Amino acid sequence: QGNQGATEAQFSQLACMKLGLPPESLLQLCVSAGCKAIPPLLKYISIRTDADNNVLEEEQLPVEVPLGKDFVFQSVFVCPITREQCTVENPPTMLPCGHAISHAAVASLTSSRDRFKCPYCPSECHLRDCVTLKL
Repeated sequence: QGNQGATEAQFSQLACMKLGLPPESLLQLCVSAGCKAIPPLLKYISIRTDADNNVLEEEQLPVEVPLGKDFVFQSVFVCPITREQCTVENPPTMLPCGHAISHAAVASLTSSRDRFKCPYCPSECHLRDCVTLKL
């Protein structure tokens, strides 16, 4: 019984490593990342002069929080337009509005011109403002 538990743990750890997933639970991972964010947020709050805005009500963290190598995972991105997983040959592309789609989807939207409308919001995008993301 004891050997089986050790074998299961080792198999789980190796499978997670192969898939680019964290070996611990996702809840534990989220709590650890949150704990790393607390010191920079407390420092930000202590020097902030605008008392009307609450940092907890903002959609994004107002400061950069370096999480380190323990929080870097293999990216898997599936294009919401083509419904295909992006690859090195067909990488994800960030539009100026912040939405991401595959390079092939951008190419199909810009087949006849350099300007196009984001498929998810009313933003007009220009091809030169799009950024290719690395996997």
